Amino acid sequence: GFGNGILFKALLQNKNHQHIVVFEKDIEIIWVMFHILDFSNELQNSRLMVLNTNKLEIEFFSDFCSSKPFFQFSRIYFLELMSHYYERFHEDILGLNKKLAENFKNSIVFHGNDPKDALQGIEQFVYNLPQMITHPSYKELLSKRKGISDTAIIVSTGPSLTKQLPLLKKYASKATIFCADSSYPILAKHGIKPDYV
Repeated sequence: GFGNGILFKALLQNKNHQHIVVFEKDIEIIWVMFHILDFSNELQNSRLMVLNTNKLEIEFFSDFCSSKPFFQFSRIYFLELMSHYYERFHEDILGLNKKLAENFKNSIVFHGNDPKDALQGIEQFVYNLPQMITHPSYKELLSKRKGISDTAIIVSTGPSLTKQLPLLKKYASKATIFCADSSYPILAKHGIKPDYV
């Protein structure tokens, strides 16, 4: 909503904000803000877009969600309420949010994934394939380890780790030990074998 035009004027002072899109249902609020504050530069440069939600057609959402620069930031899209006043219109806002989210999703599907992402996924899958074949699956791991211990110890690297090593060694056989990979060399050096790294 455009009710707090002063906030938008302040936000637009930041050059990092390339575009601010405001969805407003009440045309009177838009009219009042344009008469109180001068947004002519921001409107001319398309840094501020004020859209009357009563006039938006289905085609608008499709075009908007697939156009630059909005499509490039579609994966981090969020709809922010600037005032508790707009919570009274939560159904309208949820409807608008749903249309935007659906159209961003459709645009992403239409453009497809980045081939580099797909290749990286294949590379990681092939790299991890030997471990996936030779090591137990998650379900097997759960069935084998279930009920072995009621106590767990989580070990991480820090100044107190070396102080706690004698105590940890004493209780290692009575608990399941989860350890961060950074603390594994310290445990191995002192003969403590963690259950999970």
